[in-house]
Amino acid sequence: MRHGSLFSGIGGFDLAARWVSWENVFQVEIDPFCRQVLAVQFPETNRFKDVTQFNTTQYDGTIDVISAGFPCQPFSLAGKRKGDSDDRYLWPHMLRIINQIRPTWVVGENVAGITSLVHAESPTGMAHQRALWVEDQIHYSRQRYIIDTICQDFEHVGYSVIPIIIPACAVGAWHRRDRVWFLAYTNGGRRSGDQHPLGHKEADLFAQLHTWFPVGHISEVEGLFLSQPGFIRVFDGVSLPLVRKQIKAFGNAIVPQVAYQIFKCIQQINLEL
Repeated sequence: MRHGSLFSGIGGFDLAARWVSWENVFQVEIDPFCRQVLAVQFPETNRFKDVTQFNTTQYDGTIDVISAGFPCQPFSLAGKRKGDSDDRYLWPHMLRIINQIRPTWVVGENVAGITSLVHAESPTGMAHQRALWVEDQIHYSRQRYIIDTICQDFEHVGYSVIPIIIPACAVGAWHRRDRVWFLAYTNGGRRSGDQHPLGHKEADLFAQLHTWFPVGHISEVEGLFLSQPGFIRVFDGVSLPLVRKQIKAFGNAIVPQVAYQIFKCIQQINLEL
C-alpha cells in the first residue's frame, strides 16, 4: 500500500508504515530539525515543507493511506486551548489535501483535550417561554465541539469516521499518553457533496475496527520501548540546543506502536473486503 504523511514530525507514522511494508510516498513537515531527521531515516521519500502550500496534483488518486498527527497545541490541556482561533489550527488544510488526493483511508491523531473543546465563537440565540403571567425571554448558547466539526467535515467529503481514544500504555508503553485517533474510510473516489453509503460488509467491518485493536503487550515491537522509564542525564558531545530540539520533537511525536496496530487492522480489513 502507498502511504503519505502530513505534519510528519520525526516520522512516527512513516516508521509504522515501514513496519507493515508499506511504501512511504511523501511527507509534509515544516520544522527544520524534524525535516533533517526525516531525510536521514527516509531518504527515498519525497518531502514537502508546508501543508498550506502543498500541491497535491501528482498524488491525486494514487495514495491508499494518509496519516496526520495534526497540531495539538490549539487543543492541548497544557496550552491556552484557543481551538480554531489559534493560528496553528491547520485542520482545514488537512481536509483540503484529503479531499484532493482521495485516499481510501485516513488516520489522524490528536490530544485527548480535543474531545472537550468548543469553537471559539459558538452561536447564541433567544427563545420565548410563556410563564404564568408574562412571556419570558431566555437567552441560550449552542456549543459546537471541535471533534464534532472534524467528524462532520470527514462525512461531508465522503468518509465514514470513528474517533477512538487509545493510550500509549495499550501497546506496552510505560506512560499513559491518551490520544484521540481518527479512523476514516471511503469506498470510492467521490468528492465533496456526493452521497454514496458504505455497503453492508464494509459498514460492518469498519464499525468493528475498534474491537480488533489488541490491548496489552505487543510482542512484535516490544524491543522498541525502553525497558525502564527514565531520563538520559549525560549528553557527551551533544550541544544543549540540539538536546532541546530532540526533546521537543519526541514530545510532539506520535507513538508508532499504536499506529502500527491500526495499520495492521487496515490491512486486515482490506483483505476482508
